[in-house]
Amino acid sequence: MENYEKLEKIGEGTYATVYKARHIPSGQIVALKDIFVNEDEGCPSTALREIAILKELSTNCTHIVRLLQVLHGESSSHRGLTLVFEYCERDLKQLLDDHSCRLGLDEIAIINKQIMSAVYECHFRGIIHRDIKPENILVASEQDMHVKLADFGLARGTGVPVAGYSPEVVTLWYRAPELLLGSTTYGPAVDVWAVGACTAEMIRSGQALIPGRNADDQWDKTLKVLGVPRASDWEDFIKAGCDEARVRREMFKNQGVVCSEDKHDVIQTLLYPKKRQHQQLELEQMAVDFCRGCLEYSPFKRFTAQQALQHPFLARIHLSIIDTDGRGGRH
Repeated sequence: MENYEKLEKIGEGTYATVYKARHIPSGQIVALKDIFVNEDEGCPSTALREIAILKELSTNCTHIVRLLQVLHGESSSHRGLTLVFEYCERDLKQLLDDHSCRLGLDEIAIINKQIMSAVYECHFRGIIHRDIKPENILVASEQDMHVKLADFGLARGTGVPVAGYSPEVVTLWYRAPELLLGSTTYGPAVDVWAVGACTAEMIRSGQALIPGRNADDQWDKTLKVLGVPRASDWEDFIKAGCDEARVRREMFKNQGVVCSEDKHDVIQTLLYPKKRQHQQLELEQMAVDFCRGCLEYSPFKRFTAQQALQHPFLARIHLSIIDTDGRGGRH
């Protein structure tokens, strides 16, 4: 730790505090994540998972934040665990909140291509991120809209047998319906829903698509915004490990409510309530259809990360982003 000078605190969570810092020998600006270590319980399992996952992922994909070093000390000056990450000046949420920086559809597609490439890399390696949101998408360069997926504290590997996953994951506004309905056997589709919600937020200039106050309100708002699920969607929720009694109650509560069979029209109205200029229509329709595929109620009908990358909205984008150390990536 004597090689690092902390410059300012940039974030604090349940398990860690993050600082902007300088690596004194090289002058490189980095982010230090100080993990809270309990003397009795030791290092949080979330930190150990994050280290293991990032050691595997961040060397293989330029769109995942790089873990540079892991520091552990028992001295008076440094007790506990510190993760050293590459530093990014701000995140996507801060970018969206900056009204002087309005994103066009091409820029949104470029950002999305990178996020979905990172998600694909995770899913290809059997990892679910479980907390995709604008705050966890770091902007490495605003000039070419180079972004990186970060914060893998809630990430889990799907290859390790467990009795069930916690549905209390993913920040509420980006939480997939199967999580809201209590599934403990969900899969990678929860990440794709979150990317769809982030995409809609970018198109809506930072206005969240479904901003619920709590889990119940989030579910109610989801139905209000996207419409009632189809009959086949309700059955798919049960197949996806949702609380069957809860699903049956919701089905009964919404019995007789006519659902919109054309989710494209619903998304279209949400994203573009006003008529647009003719030259933007084709690209806007691509964006609408992309969001529709990511925001399917049924996790089995929802896009996979690979399908999302093959969608025309993203497939037309060719990335040529190289990290500052010359490291390329699979695009």
